[in-house]
Amino acid sequence: MTTRLPGQRAKAAPPQRNEGTWIALIFCIGIATGILALISLVLPDIFGVVLVLAAFGGFVALHYFTWGRWLMLKAAREADFSANGETSPRSPPVERVNSADSDPAGS
Repeated sequence: MTTRLPGQRAKAAPPQRNEGTWIALIFCIGIATGILALISLVLPDIFGVVLVLAAFGGFVALHYFTWGRWLMLKAAREADFSANGETSPRSPPVERVNSADSDPAGS
């Protein structure tokens, strides 16, 4: 554990390279395409089913990239605010209650 002075930010981790993941993904898509081509020789109407599934997958991917990226950026922005001790620009101010001011007996 390294010590930091107040106000200093922790060092960000270096970005990870995802080349292996992309290569594996492309390889799997190629294998799936080959299997689909073999199935289409036996069942010529399979392309309609695949088209519907691909449209659904495209819809899910679109929402993942649009909403997922937006929410990750929003969470990172809020983390920066909380690391600096500030409140988020959209959150209401928090009212602190002093325990000496409140009397639980009601007298």
